[in-house]
Amino acid sequence: MLLQKTQDIVFTKLPYIEDVGPRKIKGMKFSMLSDSEIAKTAEVQVYKGVYYDPQNRPIEGGLLDPRMGPPNKSAGNCATCDGSYNDCPGHYGYLVLALPVYNVGYLSTILDILKCICKSCSRVLLDDQLAKSYLKKMRAPKIEPLKKAELVKTIVKKCTAMAGSKAVKCSRCGFVNGTAKKVVGRIGIIHDRSKINDNSLEEFRSAISHTRESKSTFNVSTYVLTPFKVLSLFKRMTDVGGWEDLQVEVAQYINSDVRIDNKEKKAAKTTEWFSSAYQREAGTVSWELIWKTC
Repeated sequence: MLLQKTQDIVFTKLPYIEDVGPRKIKGMKFSMLSDSEIAKTAEVQVYKGVYYDPQNRPIEGGLLDPRMGPPNKSAGNCATCDGSYNDCPGHYGYLVLALPVYNVGYLSTILDILKCICKSCSRVLLDDQLAKSYLKKMRAPKIEPLKKAELVKTIVKKCTAMAGSKAVKCSRCGFVNGTAKKVVGRIGIIHDRSKINDNSLEEFRSAISHTRESKSTFNVSTYVLTPFKVLSLFKRMTDVGGWEDLQVEVAQYINSDVRIDNKEKKAAKTTEWFSSAYQREAGTVSWELIWKTC
């Protein structure tokens, strides 16, 4: 038998390719490249705001770095692929921004998201039942792309109508939200809280009455949502019940005796957990192993 297997082995210099048969694609995801992916794809980091050196040659690290390709026919060959001006396809460079900025191509999408979330805790302004209902429709496996796009427009219109007619109080953190709008004449977004009737605006006016801003045209009912503020809001956005469910799942996976408020989740669990299994088999629990599991 061993001799038979030895005879079946074929030695060759060609790369070994295992025939696994046809593969089925589960899905495709379209998104922008992350900052690390952009850095890996690029050939050079551009960090100098100049084009040429004193000898009129493209300077390295500048906007016409030779590693990104020759900028004109007289610049010679590319420093990366050694191609001429006509042959070189061009190579990527990247800039490291000191502060986040808005991408004008996605400004409308950013505005739509801001209309639907709390400007303090980043949670969706819709009530839980309605949000879960929309989420179930969005995740339907047979939903068409056009139908999904129309559903997104419906959600944005509903959130806009809520904030446009009155101030919306977040059911999670209690923050009173106004309307997110584009800034006229420049690239930016503001949070208009002029329709809010609580005491927060009066407290704000009283707080700045003894500062320099009190003498200027300072509008306390609106404030600018800077890219840094919007980025921090987006980073705090979570899936519906994502963090809470994840914490419960991990805690119960380690020890089924952990107490939780949601009785339905606790009653539905029938899995054998780490802690109970260790106690039954060994009589003791190796907490060191449990911490490593975390």
